[in-house]
Amino acid sequence: MTLLDEVRSALGRARADGSLVPLTSTATRVEQDGVCFSVRRIERFEHKPLGTKEADPFRAPWTDALFVRAWPPDHALLLNKFPVLDDHLLIVTRAWADQEEPPDDGDLEALRTAMAAMAGLGFYNGGRLAGASQPHRHLQLVGREGIGELPLEPLIRDALAAGRDTVQRFRFRHRLLPELPDAAGLREVLAGLGRTDPGPHSLLAARGWALVVPRTAAKVGGIPVNSLGYAGLLATKDERGDAWLGEHGPWAVLEGAGEPLS
Repeated sequence: MTLLDEVRSALGRARADGSLVPLTSTATRVEQDGVCFSVRRIERFEHKPLGTKEADPFRAPWTDALFVRAWPPDHALLLNKFPVLDDHLLIVTRAWADQEEPPDDGDLEALRTAMAAMAGLGFYNGGRLAGASQPHRHLQLVGREGIGELPLEPLIRDALAAGRDTVQRFRFRHRLLPELPDAAGLREVLAGLGRTDPGPHSLLAARGWALVVPRTAAKVGGIPVNSLGYAGLLATKDERGDAWLGEHGPWAVLEGAGEPLS
């Protein structure tokens, strides 16, 4: 049985017993400057209770239907309780670790092996200002079928193929890499982007590329922005966000949530 098979088996159990709380959405395309961003309007938005170290929704033992399996080196694979996309996994540390800090080598190895077992987009919301909804460290992986087309991926791949470590179209600070880095490499990249104290950041990775983006805001114009935004996947939850997006466009969302180029 493949990892994707295990995920879908767990999804079936979780749907059957009501453990999942899917966020109903309608997907549209918003074109700006030659890029068709994917924008989902969340029609039913559920409040996610914010956990603490003492009241931790990711704390072991994982015995409910959201548990997929244990994962090396010291992690568990859980279903996202509030999914917008299909085949959405959380890669959660067994022991408490702080989401405000960059992932360590064990976390990155867990993501790397999960991506090898189930092709998709891996990402890390590094802190509340990067869109993290829980303080217990968790990386995420969405299968390729569940996530669909990534609007900004062609720009990323073209830049790397041309030997560049930035995308000329991106008007926010960032760095491209040909693969998911180790922990020291990630901290080195963040330092090169002006983050000696790493602070909030987005990390995305797929086969053949990785992207690091320093972050300054979790919302822009009322639009929540997690790391998926930097793959070209955005979501709005109310008319205010729809109106702001219509007036300013998707690029302004990413620029406002990141750091401007100096």
